[in-house]
Amino acid sequence: MANYYFGVLSQLNRDVMKTDLAFSKRASSRLNEIAEAMVSGNVSDNDYIMLLELFYEKYRRTNQKTACKFCVMRIQKLAYLKKHPVSQSTMERLEFHSRLDEDTRNFLRGKPRYLKKLRETFIKRILLISVVLSILLMMLLVLLLRFPFIVGWILAIALGVIGFFYLTTEGMDYIEEAQIQSCGRRADKILNVLDMSLHTMVQR
Repeated sequence: MANYYFGVLSQLNRDVMKTDLAFSKRASSRLNEIAEAMVSGNVSDNDYIMLLELFYEKYRRTNQKTACKFCVMRIQKLAYLKKHPVSQSTMERLEFHSRLDEDTRNFLRGKPRYLKKLRETFIKRILLISVVLSILLMMLLVLLLRFPFIVGWILAIALGVIGFFYLTTEGMDYIEEAQIQSCGRRADKILNVLDMSLHTMVQR
């Protein structure tokens, strides 16, 4: 699979990294032009990751922390999708490559693991909810509907487990996208437009 914009983005990255001073207007304008071209063109995951890394650098130099967080979270999501092809349909316009390149690994190294923490928190909450609902269901079955205790217990546990796996499987993507897109509101308009054009689970 091709990387359609990787060459021009790599050149822009080299130009930007020559100085750690303010992100130049010329570089910012060029970055927006590339993002605009991506909206209607073919795009690979590596193209989009490189673009996000450059936007991150722009936001870092202008101290836009929430926009930086958006870039990191989206790259972390793309890294996850590389490893889980079954979930790649959520960004159906992207052409995915199988491996995460070393430059992206270096970029993510040392960054807060936003999505990992979000998943862990979400799973803990769903587990707690599932346990509470299982207990309430067992009380309803045994005390009110007069089911035998063992039957009520088995049914309550079974429904609780099913509910837990359903909510964690179906709800995880929506929770992650809600967080990513919330941060994305602080990013440039063209980056939001591009992200929405690539993604099939738009909630903005």
